[in-house]
Order: sequence, then structure tokens, then C-alpha cells
Amino acid sequence: MRFFSYIFVLLALFFNTVLAKEHYTIGILSFRSPEVTLKQWQPLIDYLENKQANYSFTLKPLSFVELDVAIKNQTIDFLLTNPISYILFKEKNLVNIALLSMKELKDGKVLDQFGGVIFTHKDSKDINTLADLKGKKIATVGTNSLGGYQVQAYELFKIGTDVIKDTKLIFTELPHDNTVFEVLNKKADVGFVRTSVLEALVKEKKIHLSDFKILNIQQKEDFPFLLSTDLYPQWPLTSLLHVNKKVAQELSVLLLSLPDMQVYGLGGFGVAQDYARVKQILQSMHFLHSDEHKNSEIFEFFDTYIDRYLYELILFTTLLFIFIVFIAYQLRLANKKLKAHQNALVKFEKIFNNTAQAIILTDVNTVITDVNPAFCVITGYSKAEAIGNTTNLLQSGKHDKTFYESMWKDLRTKGFWEGEIYNKRKNTQVYPEYLSINALKDEQDNINAYIALFSDITAIKSQQKALEQMAYFDTLTKLPNRRKLVKTLEQLMSKQTPFVFLLIDLDDFKLFNEKFRREIGDKFLLAFAQRLQNVLKKTDFLARIGGDEFAIIWHSEEREVTCEAFLEQLLHISIQTLSIDAQSVSSSVSIGVSFYPQEAILSPEKLIRQSDQAMYNAKMSGKNQYKFFDTNTEKQLQTFHKDIQQIHNALISQEFLVYYQPKVNMHTGEVLGFEALVRWQRDEQIISPAFFLPLIENHSLMMELGEYVLKDALDLLASWHNTERQNQSISVNLSAYQVLHEDFIPRLQAILQQYPQLDLHFLEFEILETSALEDITAASQVIATCKQMGISFSLDDFGTGYSSLTYLKRLDIQTIKIDQSFVRELFLKAENIDILDAIIALANSFNIKVIAEGVEDISQGRILLHLGCDNAQGYFIAKPMPKEQIPAWQSNWQTPPQWSKTKKIKHENISILRVVMEHFAWIDKIELYIKDMNDILPPLHHKECKFARIIENDSNLKSFLQPVLPQHKKIHMLAQELIGLHNAGFKVDASKKIQELLALAQNMQEDIYDLLQVNS
Repeated sequence: MRFFSYIFVLLALFFNTVLAKEHYTIGILSFRSPEVTLKQWQPLIDYLENKQANYSFTLKPLSFVELDVAIKNQTIDFLLTNPISYILFKEKNLVNIALLSMKELKDGKVLDQFGGVIFTHKDSKDINTLADLKGKKIATVGTNSLGGYQVQAYELFKIGTDVIKDTKLIFTELPHDNTVFEVLNKKADVGFVRTSVLEALVKEKKIHLSDFKILNIQQKEDFPFLLSTDLYPQWPLTSLLHVNKKVAQELSVLLLSLPDMQVYGLGGFGVAQDYARVKQILQSMHFLHSDEHKNSEIFEFFDTYIDRYLYELILFTTLLFIFIVFIAYQLRLANKKLKAHQNALVKFEKIFNNTAQAIILTDVNTVITDVNPAFCVITGYSKAEAIGNTTNLLQSGKHDKTFYESMWKDLRTKGFWEGEIYNKRKNTQVYPEYLSINALKDEQDNINAYIALFSDITAIKSQQKALEQMAYFDTLTKLPNRRKLVKTLEQLMSKQTPFVFLLIDLDDFKLFNEKFRREIGDKFLLAFAQRLQNVLKKTDFLARIGGDEFAIIWHSEEREVTCEAFLEQLLHISIQTLSIDAQSVSSSVSIGVSFYPQEAILSPEKLIRQSDQAMYNAKMSGKNQYKFFDTNTEKQLQTFHKDIQQIHNALISQEFLVYYQPKVNMHTGEVLGFEALVRWQRDEQIISPAFFLPLIENHSLMMELGEYVLKDALDLLASWHNTERQNQSISVNLSAYQVLHEDFIPRLQAILQQYPQLDLHFLEFEILETSALEDITAASQVIATCKQMGISFSLDDFGTGYSSLTYLKRLDIQTIKIDQSFVRELFLKAENIDILDAIIALANSFNIKVIAEGVEDISQGRILLHLGCDNAQGYFIAKPMPKEQIPAWQSNWQTPPQWSKTKKIKHENISILRVVMEHFAWIDKIELYIKDMNDILPPLHHKECKFARIIENDSNLKSFLQPVLPQHKKIHMLAQELIGLHNAGFKVDASKKIQELLALAQNMQEDIYDLLQVNS
């Protein structure tokens, strides 16, 4: 029987262990007795026990000292404490980030923030502002209280008053009542207490509020208590580092859904607030006790222990005497060292004045304080001329900003710099020098001066140049030789710089020298080298690497497309006849081409061998031609030629279609005209122009395709003659190739002669801003000629070119089209409002029409109308359509009522639109966070977002938007709810409710638009 009893006991212990709940302890900072604290918070523990089947919780009240021990020993799992201790524990990495923020219940109101009160006795005539507190006695419960000390001290800190240094502190300890009675009894001049303390004492009939005067009084919306400081977040709830994240998350969800516990004197919990401002206060105030308090502790120490340690005091005095004797001895030694230093200075002065190197001494700001005679000899400046000037006196202008930034970076980090530099003498002659600069530091390791030594290395550089010329340059042509070529290739390859490498060999040059004299051959080589240089850019590289062999490093951003044209040019100039010594001579060339970079790792020699092999193939194929080594590039060129041929065939078979997109007046609904846009219908598929236009951008096919579109547009204009659409215009896009082609005007005139009945005032050409700026003079001449015919011009994609403002005056255009990127991103980038306003104002100042591209919804159109831009095109109005669909579309088109009612607003109200855009940018960030597309959470409180900060600093703006501020607050409250759900793990629920947030934001936007209408 005893055996079975043992088995029963063991089974009971086993099941009790298995079925036991996981237990967690919640520590709470307590300023009262443990019994009072437990009684206040026990309802919360009961609630958690009832709601959570898997865990059990106990509450543990702790003092400051007990709290520190509990956290270090991990005897608690969660912590509810004041913001100061939370920040201190968080900075020591002892706790996690705040899970929730407590809400306090005061007089029936739930508050998630608190602040401090600064008060004095009503009889204090000399204390009326914070500036009057210097030298006064201030009562406070202690420096570790946020509401009872830190926030008030921070307010004084902001006006330049240091509470520790500038006032006398009296520490009353908790409760705050002690501080109030200290001021009431006139034992202190001023008191610091937490908000609601004064009101509580009045309610308990312990004081009369009329006995006190509140300083720096603040008015905060929805905050019911007296206040002298900013408001700060209530106590945070956090978890210790060892707590499982899932447990913390489940506890947060339970506390967020906490029912009304006002009957227990608790206000509940909300989403964790931002405690950065509390941290800022602690950093600013250094969290130190006052000197007076420290001194009192010192005096207390001496009063208590002076008699007990009299013997030790005598011993200390004796040791002090011995120390003084030792110091005197050290001073004697220091005096000897000083004399030694003086002797060293005399030696230094001799070296300073007699060395052949120039020496400059400067202060930390590079102002020259001394120079030696060698400096005067080298630079030409006298000592008097140099001292007092900065070292900029010597700058030659040959080095850019980056050079000097690198120099100063070395001086700051390493303490020295040396290298070659070009400086300028007094007579403005620039010369090379070898310079060494050292930073001189004080005992605190701070730089306080610089010393520089340099030598004139003009003669050395001349010798180097002569040696380099012999080593790296051809004696006949003065071009770089093979060694220089290899060195240059190594430098380019180390930077992965793309380039084309050409090897050029004169065909049968040995026979040439036999036929003509060697002297004529040399002159021919010189003339041929000059011809090559004439067709190269400054960035290209030409070398002579053999008797009749040349190499070219050719740089081009579009090398695959333009390389063949360049090679044909080289073949053409090579065969042209030259007259040398009254004899006509010529010679063809064979060219081998390779490209860099390639998939395989290359050395300069291997790249040269590749081109040499390709050049050999060119000779074997009949000479006077070029060959590529890079098979991949050859395939690309073949593909390019194939694509070009397909486009050419498509033009012949009329596979290209012309679609038309309307341009309208958004306010009146009037159809202003249409833009002709080309499409390629290939195998029953519509191909975007983004595919084929870049291929022919610099090809003659671009001219043919452009004329194809122009003829279609002219045919359509002709069909509108004497119809209801006869006053509508058509715009046709021109490429840079067309505008700048020498035959553009003659070919245009030939086409227009086929339409003698057309009024060309209804024809418009659109050119890209960047295209017009390629050759501003040629473009302006083309525009002027077309204007004489009656054709107008518009500048497309305005705002994307770097010279828009500079060249706008030179281009005689009638319309600018705002680039669609500025319109599409209106609600993402508030600064686009300013860009659009600036473009519209610029156009008005030049008396130029404005049309906006890319309008895709009603809101974008309303913003443009508010800014004064009535004309637009975009997918919301109509997508590009075949010309057959134009009548049906136009008969059904009508402008939205929202547009017809929208007016241009006053210029001073544009800031309101900017605020609206900032709000929608905030909404977008909330949406991205909810959808886990961005982990940066914007401010959640309705007074902390950029919208609120902007209107808070602008009283007129705040007054104007006053009617929508309740909606703004409601939006923020809903956003806080969504973020709370998301962070608690209910992401699906949060995503479902995001539409509700967007709808509220849209309603607020519409109300702001209505306000603008009334005030326009």
C-alpha cells in the first residue's frame, strides 16, 4: 500500500507541474506603502487573471532602490514606472522599448499626459516670471521626479537659468503636499509640483488656490489642470529583456482592451507614446543634485566624524606637508628643464632662419604667424606681407575643392599631410612644391597651430617631364607610345571605365616608303596623326605604338549605336589624298576593334591582342575596312540593324498608328485640341513607343517616322475644315534629330505645300526641353522660321531640364507643358506645390500658356485649378485614342462638377494646399506602415504631425483651418487605433480599417477645398 501511495504522490506532482500556468511578476514603482499600492492595482491583476488562461500575474510594489535591484536580478518580468527611471534603464539596455503608456484618472477625466506647475505665494511681489527665480529658494520633492522637478528645471534651462547653479533647492521628499506647504508657510519662495496636486489639495480643503500665484501658466486643449510646462507622456509599461515577445504582445492586447476601470481609480492603457523628449530633458539637465545639497552633505559628514577621526586628520596634515615639499622639489627640476627648453629654442631659431626649406607657422585658422627667410626667397613675399594673411595667399587655383577637403581630412584625423602641390609666387608665377604640414596640439590633444615646410621642385619636375617624354612619347609624332598606352589602359581598367579600343594599321606602308622617300613617309605619318586628332574628342586617347600602327581609346556613352559611324569616318579620312613635297600620296587603313569591359577579366596586353587579331582579320578580308573582336558586340550590332530594318519595313507597310489624346480646359470643359502620339501595331499587338523610338533617336528613320505622324495629323486637320472641330489644334512631337537636322525646314515646307487650304495656326510642334537645349541657337532659329509660317511651339516635359530658366527667354514658344511627374506625385511630395506654383508664375511672367500633363484623378485637377492652371491632359480626361473615336468621346465629354466650381485661390492661400499635401503624405506613411511596406512610424498624436506643427506656427493658417481641426484629431485617433491593432498582431483587422482612415482624410480634404472656394 505504501508503494501505491508513493506512486499517487508522484503522479499528482507531475500533473500539477504540467498543468501549472506560466507566472509573471509586474513590478511597479511605488511612492506609497506597498499595501496602498497593492489595493489600488489589484483590480488590474484580477482582470488579467480572469482573461488569460495560460499565464498568472502578481504585482510587486518597489521603491527606487528595490526597483534597481529587481531589474538587475531579473526578479520581475514587466515594469510600470515613471518616465525618468524608464529612460535610465533603457539607456543601460536593461529593458525593452515601451509596450504601452498608462492613462491616469483625475477628477473623472482620463489623461495620457502630465506636466509640472511652478508657483509662488500670492504675496511674492518680486516673482512674476521665470526670469525672477534666480537666487530664490525652490522647494521640490527631489531631482528624480519628472513632474515635480525635471520639467520645471527644463523650462528654466530653456531661458538660460541653471536651477542647480542659479537657485537654492529645498528637498521636501514625497508626497508633493510637503512642497506646497513649504511655500504656503513661506519657508520657500517657489514650489515645483506635479500637475493636479494643487487641485487635489483644494478638493481636500487643505489649501485655498487664491493663496498662490501660478508662473508661466500654459493653456493646453483638453487638459483640465493648472500647468506651467509642456505636457509629457504618462508612465510606460515595458518588459525586461528575458521576457518572450509573444507574452509581451498578449499582455499588451489585454491591457489595450481594458474595460472601464474608473471605479477602481485607474484610467487604463494606450499605445506607447514617444519618450524622446523626456530623454532630451535628462540629457540637457545631466540629472545632477544641486551643489548646495552636496555641500550640506559634506558639512554633515564633518560634523559627525571630525572628533572620531582626529588622529587621522593629524596624519593627513603631515602627509600634506610632505606633498608640498615634494612639489617644491619638482618645481626646481621644472626650472632646470625650462632652461634646457630655452637653449633648445635658441638652436631651433638658428635652424629656422638658416634652413633651405621654407617654413610657415600658422594658428588653427591658418593665419600666418611667422615665416623664415627661405619662405621669402621662394615666394617673393616679405615677412611683413605674409604675417596676418591666411595661407590662401599662396593658392594657385590649380587644385579643386576636393583636393583641399582631402588634405584637411588627413590633418584632422592623422595630424599630418604631405605631397606635391602647385602654389603661386607674389609675381603670380605658379610653381610646384613638395609640402609637408603637421598639426600642433595642446595638452588636451586639441589642434592649436600648424607648421608647414616646403621646397621648390620646379627643376625636379622639369627633369621628370623630360624623362617622361623620352619614356612615354614617340619622337616623331610626339604622341604617346606603347608604354604610355598600356599605363593609360591600366588606369581605365582599374576604374572599370567603359571604352572602345581601336588598333589602326596603314595598309602596305612598307611599299609606300619604297615608292616614296623615307622623308615623305615620315611627313605622311605626321599628317595622318593630325587627321586622327582632328576627329577625336579631348577625352579620347591617340597613341603611335609602331612604325605604321596607331591606337585609339574612344569614349562614347552609346558606343554600340554610334561606333560604326565613327569607324566609317576613320576609313573615309584615311583614303583622302595628301600633297607632300609636290607629290600626291594616300593610303588606306585596316582597323581592329574591341570593347571594354567584357565578361572575362582582361589585361591591357590581352585587349591589345584582341584588337590586333581583329585588325589582322580586316587585312585578310581585303584591307580598307574594320573588324570587331567582341562577338557579343557584333551580335548586338546585328540585332540593332535587324530592328532598324523591321522599323523601316513597318513604315513601308504602314504598320504605325497615330493616336490622339485630348487637351481640355478643366474649368469650362472646352476641348482645346489633341496631341498626336505614335504606336506600332505588329502582329495584332500594340507596341509602346518606349520600345522603338530610342532605337531610331539618332537615325534617319526618326525623320521619316516624324513626317509619317505629321502627315496623319495634317490629314485630320484637313478633315475638320468647316466642321465643329475646325478651331481645335493638333500638336505633333519633334525629336532633337528632326529639329536640328539641316533639311528639316525644306522637308517641312515640301509637306505643307500639299495642304494649301490649312490654317497653320492650328498646328503646334512639341519639343522636349532637353532636346531644345542641345543646340539652343539652332533650335531658336527653327522655332522662329516655323512661327513665320503660323506654326506655334510648346516646350514638353518642362521642369526636367537643367537650364529651363536660363534659356526660356531665348526660345520663342507659346506654351509650356508641365512634366507629368510633378502632377502624379502631388500627394506624395508637398514640395511639388511650390514647383508647380513657380512654373505657373514663370509662364505668366513670360505671357506663356501652361498645360499640365499626367492628370489621373479629380483631386490633382482641383489642385492645378486652385494654382491657376486651367489646361490639362491625362488618363482621367481620356487615354490616347484612334481618330475615329474622337467624335464619340467629344460628344460624351463634360468636365466634372468639382472642376467647374473650382476657382483660383489667392496666392497667400497656397500654403494651405501645401499643408493638405503634408497631411496626405502623413496618411501615405501610415498606410505603408500598416501594410508592412515601411517600418518608420510617423508621429501619431494630432499635435505632433507636420500638419499640426505648421499651422501651430501660423496663427492665420490655424484660424483658417479651425473648422477641420476636429476632423484632423479624429483621423489621428483612428490612426492610433490602427497602429495599436497592427503592433498587437491584428494586422488583418488594421488593414481592413485603413479604408475608413482614407475616407476620413478625403472628407477633410473636400472641406478644406470648400473653405478655399469661399475665401477665393
